[in-house]
Amino acid sequence: NRLERLRDPSHHRTLGHEETLAMIRDAGAEVRTSEAREQPVDIEDWMARTETPVEVRNRIRSRFDEELAGGAPTGLGPRGDGMFTHVWATTVATPR
Repeated sequence: NRLERLRDPSHHRTLGHEETLAMIRDAGAEVRTSEAREQPVDIEDWMARTETPVEVRNRIRSRFDEELAGGAPTGLGPRGDGMFTHVWATTVATPR
């Protein structure tokens, strides 16, 4: 979430898959199916979509480089080829 907020100050928080499922259940729906998958995302395109300022882009790139060199994980899984991995989920639920 920290890098997401750097890139897009309007970002609040991304819920994890289990948090999302719990929210659906707490709202009274029954989860029928849920499938999570890793989605590769181009780092430069990701930052361009929100017109991230150059100095912030450099901070984000630097943070990814630190992770790739063995530093603390960002939670975004940079791959070293200009891409990182978002986990996307598709969930089907019905009202109870």
